[in-house]
Amino acid sequence: MRPIMLPATLDAIAAAQARYGFLDAAQVKTLAADNATRLECLLVRCGAVRFLAPAQDVERMLGYVQAGGDYVRDVSLPASYRYPPEAKLSPARCYRDREPPTINDLPPGTPITTPYDDDDDDPQDDDRQSDR
Repeated sequence: MRPIMLPATLDAIAAAQARYGFLDAAQVKTLAADNATRLECLLVRCGAVRFLAPAQDVERMLGYVQAGGDYVRDVSLPASYRYPPEAKLSPARCYRDREPPTINDLPPGTPITTPYDDDDDDPQDDDRQSDR
């Protein structure tokens, strides 16, 4: 049985979801303080590395990263995070509101390009060729 989350935790999760999973320092502290979410892994992205850490350890880990001379880019919920059903989430967003266009949707006269040719018979389209 999953532990019951505090209302502040549910609000922090809903606010993070509205910002595509990104967390601010107050939200990280809220998740770390709640017994239901303190062991949830959060994604920490730095200049040189990225790693997953339990919410209760993120603040300490950020101190280690910054003491080592690196910077913290952001902290977020990982893509695999399962949002709790009791959180008041905003409607799902999508970058496109319909299926991508097909060739039949293109206006007449639109030039059609050929797909990338990945065979090795032409040395000029080889990306590994040195620039001489």
